[in-house]
Amino acid sequence: QPDYIVILPWNLREEIMAQLAYVQAWGGQFVIAVPALEVSKGKNT
Repeated sequence: QPDYIVILPWNLREEIMAQLAYVQAWGGQFVIAVPALEVSKGKNT
């Protein structure tokens, strides 16, 4: 189980985070690097 998941298609980040919502169960976070670096714990953050 990864600590971080990098999402490259930033314009689809909300959809991807919704589909991977189960990642929050183990404390995984999402990293979006475009247009600015952002680390998110899920859809609401």
